[in-house]
Amino acid sequence: MNPSILQIENLTTEFQTVTHRTPAVEGLNLTLRENEILGVAGESGCGKSVTILSVLRLLPPNGRIHRKSKILYQGKDLTQLAEKEMNSLRGKDLSIVFQEPMGSFNPLFPVGKQIVEVIRTHEPEVPVKQALDRATELFRQVRIPHPELRIQDYPFQFSGGMLQRALIALALACSPRILFADEPTTALDASTQIGILDLLLERKEATGMSIFFVSHDLSLLEGISDRICVLYAGRMVEACTAKELHTHPLHPYTQDLLEAVPRKGTFKKEKRLYSIQGKVPDPQNRPTGCKYHPRCTKAFDRCRKEEPELFGKESHVVRCWLYVDAH
Repeated sequence: MNPSILQIENLTTEFQTVTHRTPAVEGLNLTLRENEILGVAGESGCGKSVTILSVLRLLPPNGRIHRKSKILYQGKDLTQLAEKEMNSLRGKDLSIVFQEPMGSFNPLFPVGKQIVEVIRTHEPEVPVKQALDRATELFRQVRIPHPELRIQDYPFQFSGGMLQRALIALALACSPRILFADEPTTALDASTQIGILDLLLERKEATGMSIFFVSHDLSLLEGISDRICVLYAGRMVEACTAKELHTHPLHPYTQDLLEAVPRKGTFKKEKRLYSIQGKVPDPQNRPTGCKYHPRCTKAFDRCRKEEPELFGKESHVVRCWLYVDAH
């Protein structure tokens, strides 16, 4: 088993509203190992992106990490580092592909120039010409046509999917130790998506990079992840290897997510696409007991009154009273 490169301990992230503090992530414990792809799944509003922003200390002004939380990277607690130290890590050791590429580039400067700036900020000894050549090669790797020309274009001259590829090139520019990929292929067509995933896997094997991969698509995560963590309402509800999650899911929420994945024959008239009833609860008004019980078809009285802890062995944990009763 590879040693851990990132340890998240008891992470609780809150946002100050007009009346009170609202938790978006609560008591999250997570480990990312070296040269590993950790898939993180769940619906919108479950805390996936907030977890990434917490690790990188990029929360908005009204967000704060609880003082008892720890985020350990190479023995350093990121929650305690000065902003100057965090800036030296962001883009170099810790890099991110955001969901929305249009908001990730400065519209006043060519995309290539912005990639060159990132390279020379962290590697000032690299000449401008060499940095530009590296940016051009990254454009070629992420399948941007005519990279020598497109490197001079401004963000508005790119389509959404093309700009997403440029953002991936930016994230890989300094060969990060950890890549945080927040829905990195959502805006891409199927063939380009496969190419980008192949590129990420290739860079992982070549450099030993670890990837924290967030996606709604469990079938995609199954194909690329070593382990998968499922979040719901700011809580981890299940975590195990990708193979075991798809062959032996234990939490009803995980089972429902897998059931909702379209498969061959799903759209025949006699078979409708499965959907989970209800929606993720409002963070300011979460239910008592298990947070999933209002939507769970297997809930019983204890689920409504008591929230379960994480149970199971280290390789497969689940937050569900059904698991306790079965054992």
